[in-house]
Amino acid sequence: MGKDTMSQYEKYILTKYDLNKLKDDSELQLTSVPSYINLRYYKPYKSPELLPKDAMAPNWILKDLKDQTHHLTDYKGQVVLIDFFYKSSYPCMLSLPIMQNLHEKYRNKGFEVIGIDPFDIKEKDEIDRFLA
Repeated sequence: MGKDTMSQYEKYILTKYDLNKLKDDSELQLTSVPSYINLRYYKPYKSPELLPKDAMAPNWILKDLKDQTHHLTDYKGQVVLIDFFYKSSYPCMLSLPIMQNLHEKYRNKGFEVIGIDPFDIKEKDEIDRFLA
C-alpha cells in the first residue's frame, strides 16, 4: 500500500437523512433523460444468467505480470478465490493483506487466490512495484 503512485480520498457528511421513506424514483427513469442526450445506442442492462448450483465455472485464460498464461482448468480440484481490485482504491488496498494471509494459510490445502486488476496498465501504473 505504501508504494502506490496515486491517492484517493473522499469525504461525505450526511446532515439530513431518512431511512424509512420511499423516494420518488422518477428521476431515475429513462423519461427523465434530457432530449439532447442521444440514447440511440442505449440498451437496458440485462443480467447474465447465473450458473446453476454445483455447476462448473466456465474456463478462462489470463496472463499474469510475467506474461505466463493461466487457465481455470489449471486449478481443477482446488478452491479458487478471484479478487477484482484496483490499486488506487483504498478498500481494495486494505483487502490485499487479507488475501495474502488467506493464500499463505491455505495454499497447501488446495486454495488459490487470484487477484485481477482490470483497470491499471502494467507499465504505466507500475503494477510490479506496487505488488512487490
